[in-house]
Amino acid sequence: MSIAGKLQPLLERRNQTLMARLVREYGRPQLGPIIAAAICMALTAAATAGLAQQTRPFIDEAFGHTDRRALLLVAGAVLGLSIIKGLATYGQAVIMALIAQRITLALQTRVFRSLIHADLAFHHEHPPGQLLSRVLSDTTALCNAFNAVLNGFGRSLLTLALLVLLMFYNDWRLSLVAFVVIPLALWPIVLIGRRMRAIAGGIQVETGNLAAALDESFQGARQVKAYGMEPPEISHFRCVQRRRAPSPAR
Repeated sequence: MSIAGKLQPLLERRNQTLMARLVREYGRPQLGPIIAAAICMALTAAATAGLAQQTRPFIDEAFGHTDRRALLLVAGAVLGLSIIKGLATYGQAVIMALIAQRITLALQTRVFRSLIHADLAFHHEHPPGQLLSRVLSDTTALCNAFNAVLNGFGRSLLTLALLVLLMFYNDWRLSLVAFVVIPLALWPIVLIGRRMRAIAGGIQVETGNLAAALDESFQGARQVKAYGMEPPEISHFRCVQRRRAPSPAR
C-alpha cells in the first residue's frame, strides 16, 4: 500500500474531527438562522416530493381523460408547489449566505488573532503569502465545507428521504430493484470524490505558495529592477503556477 493510501484514513478522521469542531464552535452561535434555513430546506424537500407525486396525475389528466376541472386542479397544484419551492430555495440561499458571511468573519478574526500573536520565529519560517492564504483562502474553504455539511444533512438528505418514501409508496418492487442497482453506480462517484478532495487539498497548498511568490516579487521589486531579474522571476512564477493548476489527466 502506498503512503497516500495509508494516510487516507487518518486524513478522513482529521477532517471529521475538524468539521465537528467547526459545527460546535461556530454553528451554535448561528442556531437561529440555521433553524430558519432548516425550515426552508424542509419546505423545499416537501415541495420537490409533491412535484414528483403530481407528475403521474398531471399526465393522466392531460392525456388519459378529458376532465378540464381536474386538469386545472393538478396544474394549480404544480404551480403552487413550484412557487413554494422557489421561495423556500431563495430563502435558504439568503440565510445560508448570511451564515457563511458571519462564520467567515469569525474565522478570519480568530486566525488573524493567532497569527498576529505568533512569535518572530514563526513569521520568519512562514512567508507572508502563506499567511495571507490562511487568512483568506483557508477560512473561506472551511466556511464552504460548513455550508456543504448543512446542505448535505439538511435539504439533500431530507429530499432523498421523502423521495425514497414516495418511491416505495408508488411501487415497492421497482424501488427494491433500484436500491440494488444504485449503490453499484455510486461507488465510482465515491472514488472520484475522494480523488477530487485530494487534488483540492494540493491546490490549496500551492495557492499559498503562489501568494508567497507574488509577495516576494512585489516586496523585492526594487532589487528585481536593479539587477534585471525580471525573466527569472517570471520563470519562477510560471513554475509555481503550473504546480497549482490541476492536470486534466488526474
